[in-house]
Amino acid sequence: MRPTRIIFSFALVFITNLCLANNYYFLNIAGDQGVPSTVSCVFAAPDGSVWAGTNKGLYRYRDRKVRVYKRSDSPLSLPSDEIKALSSDDKGNLYIVTSNGIVLYKDKTDNFQRLGSGKEILNCVYSFKGKTYLGSVNRIYVYDTNENSLKSYASWDSKDNFAINHICALSDSVLLCTNRWKGVMELKLNSKEWKRSSLDCTDDIYGLYRDSKKRLWVFPYNKGLICYDEKGTRIKAYNTATSDLSRNIILDVCEANDGKIWIATDGGGICVLDPSNDRIDNINSSQANRNFSLADNSIMCLSAGTDNSIWAGSIRNGLIGINPVRMQTFKAVYPGSDDGLSNNSVICLLESKANI
Repeated sequence: MRPTRIIFSFALVFITNLCLANNYYFLNIAGDQGVPSTVSCVFAAPDGSVWAGTNKGLYRYRDRKVRVYKRSDSPLSLPSDEIKALSSDDKGNLYIVTSNGIVLYKDKTDNFQRLGSGKEILNCVYSFKGKTYLGSVNRIYVYDTNENSLKSYASWDSKDNFAINHICALSDSVLLCTNRWKGVMELKLNSKEWKRSSLDCTDDIYGLYRDSKKRLWVFPYNKGLICYDEKGTRIKAYNTATSDLSRNIILDVCEANDGKIWIATDGGGICVLDPSNDRIDNINSSQANRNFSLADNSIMCLSAGTDNSIWAGSIRNGLIGINPVRMQTFKAVYPGSDDGLSNNSVICLLESKANI
């Protein structure tokens, strides 16, 4: 009877993991593949390229190869190796904000076109309804693709230097501009009037995101995630006390093709929220089964690909690709862990009446 009990224990561990875990394939691009450990921004382009911004240059992953772009004496190169933000407009143009100005990537010639004078202090870029907006200090610039010019769009007088870290639409006529410690300003696009936002959240805003259903997702620092409608009315709040959110410190949010909201946390991996039922699934790193789990639990940025993939920029382990799969692999882990098998030698499998 002893061999039977051993076979049953193998099957039990396999069933427990398969039922509870979401199945994903993880691709880690870091270290000897050339991408630095810390990725500050990421953008998955429609052509399959994945762009990763770091403080050591810009990296493109395409066709299983990594290409690095760095500053040089050429006017067609990046003006700085410190990449602050990446974004694309509705025409597919890729904008790269650096610590020394903004450039437009030219795919045909594989180089960059510098926009503006290079003296503008720019922190973020956001494309919305045919225009590309850039956040500065007490000011928003707009890039005119027809005239190929960078112009001041709207500004306001303030004794405090309100450095705009994020721009996002609240509605089709209102933009929100945030500062990490000074709250949220609203800009009416028609009149270019500024006012303090009436959103019922703290001034300590880390970021915000607008999904395809025009819901606004705001993540105040260390206070979880808050969802608003396009009128600014709170719909729902998520934190570790009221939901299965793994951490309250959220660093980025993006929407997958299936409508689920992916949430990057600091120390808790990635949370996947289904807004239709408020279910949250957690994806994290397993020390016992590192080859088949998330490479890092601290995720800085997220971007959704066109092929159902999600790309994550981590704080310590470079660029990570995540793809849903129908197969999951289990290997031997240390004793006491429920992240895999007790031994790599599987002697037999048993199918239950529930077809498991």
